[in-house]
Amino acid sequence: MTPFFSISMFEAGGVAVAAAFFLALCVVAYLAFRLLKKSAKMAIRLIVVLVILLVAAAGSLAIYSFLKTPAKPASKSRPTRSNQ
Repeated sequence: MTPFFSISMFEAGGVAVAAAFFLALCVVAYLAFRLLKKSAKMAIRLIVVLVILLVAAAGSLAIYSFLKTPAKPASKSRPTRSNQ
């Protein structure tokens, strides 16, 4: 497998995870909108949905940026004593 292909596969995986997170919270927003139909006014329903969608957008961007950054290799610590 070429390095370019593996990088693009990894990035596609990050996009898929971020999109799945966003879609899941969109479903939650829709369900909240439908459940609040009789108990809340339209303005409150829309505010609740807007907050859920903002969390979904921020969370999916955070997940994508977290998965996009490469892992830092572990560095070996210096020995505290010298072997003389």
